[in-house]
Amino acid sequence: MIFATGCGPSGDEGPFVRAVPDGFFGVNGQHLRPLPGAGKDEELENHLEEIEAAGIDFVRANVDWRQLEPLAPVRGEHRFDFASHDVWMQALAEHHLAWQLVGQGIPTPDWAASQTGLAAQCGSRSPPERAGDLASLMAGLARRYGRGGSFWQEHSRVPYEPVIEYEIWNEPNHGAFWCPTPDPEAYADLYLQAQRAIHAVDPKATVLTGGLAGFKQSESLGPEPLYLGVDEFLSRMVAQRPSLRDAVDAVAVHAYEPEAEQVVSDIGWYRGELEEVGLGDAPMSVNEVGWPTQGQSGSPVPEAERASKLRELADAIARTDCGVVSFAPHTWVTEELDPADYQDWYGISAPRTGDPYPSAVAYAEVVDLFEGRGSEPPPHETLTLCAGDD
Repeated sequence: MIFATGCGPSGDEGPFVRAVPDGFFGVNGQHLRPLPGAGKDEELENHLEEIEAAGIDFVRANVDWRQLEPLAPVRGEHRFDFASHDVWMQALAEHHLAWQLVGQGIPTPDWAASQTGLAAQCGSRSPPERAGDLASLMAGLARRYGRGGSFWQEHSRVPYEPVIEYEIWNEPNHGAFWCPTPDPEAYADLYLQAQRAIHAVDPKATVLTGGLAGFKQSESLGPEPLYLGVDEFLSRMVAQRPSLRDAVDAVAVHAYEPEAEQVVSDIGWYRGELEEVGLGDAPMSVNEVGWPTQGQSGSPVPEAERASKLRELADAIARTDCGVVSFAPHTWVTEELDPADYQDWYGISAPRTGDPYPSAVAYAEVVDLFEGRGSEPPPHETLTLCAGDD
């Protein structure tokens, strides 16, 4: 489908001209990463088998900082416990899946947490007090799981699927994730320190900004902002560190809208916001989009309708001219326990078994189409959402 707003075909005939990059299609797996530490290896295996069968390339999931580094460094030496994350990494690799690694707190260890956040009762949702602590964690993860990392040296029979993409935090413009209030100046320093630490280990690694929540404007609750609009967050971040214009490897973005075409429109809007602050050439990872099927908010839709929306969206995102280098719907699985909590109903597969819902089947069909395994060639049209019609 070609969306009427801001898009147009580049031609009605000829070969498909917009090939997706390698590793383009992913899925969020936040509820999967903790399974090894909970003794649910079989459940994890069920899910990863289905994700691999769907042709998906990567799983986006965060680390558990508290688990990795429960104790404060001693005389500047950081000590990591990789045991549970090793099981996770091996499980992914055995299914030929990459890990888009999200480095964040939540839970942030108390020893590393912002004192302001702790005073505001943010607890595990506090950002780090010192950017260097998260940077050390990210360097440790790169040394363990990145190219040539110690994990691969110790597990030579495991398929080699090193981490090559690292995301620094999640939705740093949202007070729910940078509690109690977003701080783009602090985030600019955090990103640059973490990026430098990762690149010192793997100069070829892609370090993404934390996925931006798609707020069009800022909103305050009392004297402090509850969240910042993308324009304000980016402009303040770049004003704090102008070097970001040339330094950012890629920008992660999130877009939750009632309709697929609105999500696509948001991708064009994001590109415009990046251009405004001098980041117009930065690649984008659209690594959170989705619809719940139940809940008292979040625009819930029936499963059949969600499958249609996801098919439409994945097809469109793969064909935009907006510099999108990866795409990951939210999310592979959720708990499905509380009918009123929409966050419990984003999963596109069944809890525990991993059996794909129609949404996952529809997504897999788009993946097969654009990766050359479909029963027909991909559509000819390129969506000229960002460059404008020729």
